[in-house]
Amino acid sequence: MKIIIAVDSFKGTLSSIEVAKLIDKYIDKENNTVDIISTGDGGEGTVDSLMYAIKGEKKEIKIHGALGNEIDSYYCLCNNRKTAIMEIALSSGIATLKENELNPFKTSSYGLGETINDALEEGAKKLIIGIGGSSTNDAGAGMLKSLGVKFYDKDNKEIKILNGYSIGLVEKIDISGLNHKLKDVFIEVACDVDNPLLGKNGCSYIYGEQKGADAKMIEQLEKNMIHYANVVSKELGVDHSNEAGAGAAGGLGYGLITFLGAKLLSGFEIVSDATNLEERIKYADLVITGEGSFDHQSLNGKAPVKIARLAKKHNKKVIGIFALTSISSMPEIFDEIISVVPTVATKKESLADPRKYLEKLIKQKCIFK
Repeated sequence: MKIIIAVDSFKGTLSSIEVAKLIDKYIDKENNTVDIISTGDGGEGTVDSLMYAIKGEKKEIKIHGALGNEIDSYYCLCNNRKTAIMEIALSSGIATLKENELNPFKTSSYGLGETINDALEEGAKKLIIGIGGSSTNDAGAGMLKSLGVKFYDKDNKEIKILNGYSIGLVEKIDISGLNHKLKDVFIEVACDVDNPLLGKNGCSYIYGEQKGADAKMIEQLEKNMIHYANVVSKELGVDHSNEAGAGAAGGLGYGLITFLGAKLLSGFEIVSDATNLEERIKYADLVITGEGSFDHQSLNGKAPVKIARLAKKHNKKVIGIFALTSISSMPEIFDEIISVVPTVATKKESLADPRKYLEKLIKQKCIFK
């Protein structure tokens, strides 16, 4: 039997490749062949997935994290170093912070701009940027600050730190210092959400809570975002706030479209095209997919669901493996759903030692022999 393993990362714990290799370890190789396909949807793990798929070069760098502290990060160079692949999750991701550090008034996308600057210095002419999993709500202003854009308050004083709070103070924007190398660069953004920037379906209301905001903070984040978008529209003469995906990553989608002329594309399609996913599925008997947390929100474009539907399009058997799920059965796309919690561990135990309990689940189920 030919088995494809195409799993997304278990966010904040195990990368997609780590999960895939753990599953592969318990497959009987005498009776089965295994094809590991890296996957992702623009969120955490996109760089690793594409780097694994295309054998790219890992470029390690030091940048500023979401709260301004220096951190180690990396991105991928490929295509003779003319293409750079990066993600916000590696610079300002939720997974880079402790739960008590999450605060969209304070978090900034500055480190992503530093990553872009480094790639431009390396000579990259195309950027692929994954924008899922961010801890920020600064509309990409932090990124723009590190790329050379200057922001001023009502007293004409330059705002040094851009975040979800300080964008509400912006009254003037000077783009003359924007890194000149960007004008010759094509930017693709891997994004699988279509939220606008503002309103009840915008970034503040939909994603603010998971980034650490309470109801009062969410209201202020929205007011700050409205103010900032109005200033940008006045200063630049354009308004992209209603475009699909503008609200992705705390408005980072908006910043990339408005200031850098980026094109938003399906993150899943970018990764699946690079890995030739559908063609490889055609020749499989079984497809194993999964991710860390699986619920009804996952049905709105998450990678495992798209993989499962693609497999069913070609009448393949599909098994879903998850750390935690509120869905025990979905026969239209999954032949079987198994999860670490509560099968072999509590949620607390699983988070404390994800590898141990995922391995225990796989061994206990013995579904791949």
